Amino acid sequence: MYEIAERFTARKPRLLGLLTELEASVCHRTVYLTVETLGAMRQAPHSRDEFSVHEISRQSGDSDTGLAIFFTENRVVAVIPPFPIPVDLTGDRAVTGPLVDILERDRLIAVVLLRLGRYAVGVLREAGLIAS
Repeated sequence: MYEIAERFTARKPRLLGLLTELEASVCHRTVYLTVETLGAMRQAPHSRDEFSVHEISRQSGDSDTGLAIFFTENRVVAVIPPFPIPVDLTGDRAVTGPLVDILERDRLIAVVLLRLGRYAVGVLREAGLIAS
C-alpha cells in the first residue's frame, strides 16, 4: 500500500531537476498513462502491478493530462504534467524523455480573462506575454 508523503506544485526548473535526479537514481520502472488509460483504470485492476499503478493513480487525483509514475528503490514519484501525455509507455528504468519533451516544447497559448463584464486577451509564449 502506498501513502502520499509529500505533494507539491513544481515550476519547470524544479520539475526538470527532479527528472534529472530520477535519471541518476536507481529507477526500476516507469509508467506513462494517458487520460484515456487513467479513465479505464477506474475499473478494478487484474494483477499486483496493475494494483500498484491503480492505487497511485487514485491517490494522485483527477488529471486532464495523464500521469507519469517513477518507481525507485525507496520512493515512488507521480507527476501530473501541465500538458497531455500523448501515448502510454512503460520502461524498466527512468524514462524521462517524454516528460522532458512535454516541458521543453515551445508553446503558443492564447488567454482570455473575463471579470465583471470586462475582458482582456493575451498571447503567451515561453518567455512570457508577447501580445495583448
